[in-house]
Amino acid sequence: MKNSNVTSRKRINFSITLGLIFGLVSISTSYAADISVSVSPTNPFRDFPVASSGGSYQVDVNANGGDSVVQLYSGVSAGTFNSAFAPNPANHVNENDDYIGLSSRITGTVISGPHVIRVTSYRYWTGQTSPTQTYTLSYTGFTSATEPPTQYEPILSPYLMSTTAPQIHIKDEELVCTAGNYQAGIADRGDIPTHGKDAYKPSNFTYNLLINGQSQRSLVINSSESSVSWNRSKISSEAVVFCSVAVTWNSLTVEASSTGNTDGMEQAESRQREDVVKADKVYFEVLYGNLEKYKKVLVDNRATWRKQIDAIRTNYYDTLNRIKANGGSKMVTDTSTALKIMIAAQKKSAADYAASKPAALVAKDAANKAALISRDAAIAKANATYGTFIESIGYGVLIP
Repeated sequence: MKNSNVTSRKRINFSITLGLIFGLVSISTSYAADISVSVSPTNPFRDFPVASSGGSYQVDVNANGGDSVVQLYSGVSAGTFNSAFAPNPANHVNENDDYIGLSSRITGTVISGPHVIRVTSYRYWTGQTSPTQTYTLSYTGFTSATEPPTQYEPILSPYLMSTTAPQIHIKDEELVCTAGNYQAGIADRGDIPTHGKDAYKPSNFTYNLLINGQSQRSLVINSSESSVSWNRSKISSEAVVFCSVAVTWNSLTVEASSTGNTDGMEQAESRQREDVVKADKVYFEVLYGNLEKYKKVLVDNRATWRKQIDAIRTNYYDTLNRIKANGGSKMVTDTSTALKIMIAAQKKSAADYAASKPAALVAKDAANKAALISRDAAIAKANATYGTFIESIGYGVLIP
């Protein structure tokens, strides 16, 4: 799932004039050769010093099945890594996450001088562990800066990294968080070992429970065990629960979250949204149909009532005509009786008509209630399917 803050960030393009001289080769207007760019947990981004003589440019990063991000900075250095959620530094010029599919493209105009193209992964950009992926970089409007010095002095320093994210599952009404895997050691900053080397088994873990993204200080657990648990009854309903695990080595601390388990998440979230929207759409369509049916019942009942009144009146006058035609001493009495019969029939018809209105309203409300129950059941099913999936991959637990 790509955060809405991320979506808004990637649409913002900054153009800042910052001129620092870097020692450049001759400048041309284009450089279209493909450059292979590999990223990994140990090398999560790559920087490419370039130069511009001013004017338009285009930078493309083909994701090759991965998910890339491209950034552009002015000056000879991009500086510290700029994540999706951090304020842009002053020398930030442009960036893009998705242009076509998962590939990236930035275009625009820049002033002459040195610049840096930075290529990274979407996961690292959004604060997760970088995957191991290879992209293809190409650009126009820049030339490559001078090659780095031929002699390289290794800089040895300690490193600590999470290679797999922790997982959270529910078992016997317990929320169980299991730590991931780690690497630690002393290595050249430019050549940190890849997976499988320098495996590190921490002696202490700090487990944190996050409810709807909010850390719960009262539920933090420090343990030497590789997994801990919390009682589910402590969590309110309709909450999504994650866990994070922090470990320390040689004064370095790394914290990883179960939300790093993202395989299939985008499809699961999309399906959940679609099912909820569909349930709401069906619900409101049923409400509209119930209202139209209610209106029709009212109209039909009134028409029936008017027809009954007309029939009662016609019957009364027909009775009077028969009495007059027969004559006799009882004519007045018979006429009075006919009038009473007509009045009684009219009162009953009016009472039936009056009772039909609330009866129709009760029927409409009952149909609306049934539609609401059906909608809630459909949404509950969509949430349950989503909850089962995220729990199965260790991403999080949805508390019903």
